[in-house]
Amino acid sequence: MKQTVLFSLSLALVALGACKDTPTPAEGPTVPEIQILEEGTDSPAAKVDSKTAKQAKAPVHSGNPMAMPGQPASKALPPGHPPLQNRMPPGHPPMGAGKGKAPARGPFMRGPAGPNDGHALPLETGAHSPSADMTAGKAKLQEEDLQKSFEEAFRKTFTQDRTLRDYDGAEKLLAGVLAKYPKHPQSLRTMGYVAVNQGFNVKKAMDFYQQSVQADDQYGPGHYALAFMYARGDRNIGAEHYKKAMSLGIPDARQIGKSFYPHLVPGGVPPIGSNGLPPGHP
Repeated sequence: MKQTVLFSLSLALVALGACKDTPTPAEGPTVPEIQILEEGTDSPAAKVDSKTAKQAKAPVHSGNPMAMPGQPASKALPPGHPPLQNRMPPGHPPMGAGKGKAPARGPFMRGPAGPNDGHALPLETGAHSPSADMTAGKAKLQEEDLQKSFEEAFRKTFTQDRTLRDYDGAEKLLAGVLAKYPKHPQSLRTMGYVAVNQGFNVKKAMDFYQQSVQADDQYGPGHYALAFMYARGDRNIGAEHYKKAMSLGIPDARQIGKSFYPHLVPGGVPPIGSNGLPPGHP
């Protein structure tokens, strides 16, 4: 019995010594994540030796921005999955704008671009197009210098090339036009659009849009803009502006009728009453 105990104790000591002498398997080098993401896996940061890496306390992501902290990059994606470089599908256009003054495209942006007027700041052409609205707005101004200021501001705001939009510059130009023509509907509507794109200032935008239709009740683009804005709040009021815009021939380029006022779209869903049923439902 005594010999058996001594033998077992010897085996335990040998096993303990083996564990002590066996190095812990390396988890791979770890480096500051931001350097890897910005510089790539071939950067000096990515080639840091394991001793320095253990001091960095940050995981290697091997150029994969989707890997979670503490998770090996190889386990962040299924086997055979292509690397995610910018989180966009193949062929997706880059998000953002060249000058940083136009927002990335989002819900309810206009559809594919149509023909334009070939200007350096191109505007879409056609009936009820931005180009047509600009021409109508210029006709309401008598001074040539104000016509030029208005056109430049309008193009800076609505140019088909969103990377060339300059809302700050447009706002300064329109201030001069409105000082002389405070009820110029096209300038007022343009100022409203500028406000939307300068931090989504809803109150300021709504005020300008309201002024544009007060100055001219037949100004379709102003009604359409209000229909879009009221979709976030009182849709009963928004529906009235939507109907007015449609009656004036304004195309529903952003499909807000289908999204917010389906009961006003042919074949759409009728409005729901307080009892949860369409009006007149038995």
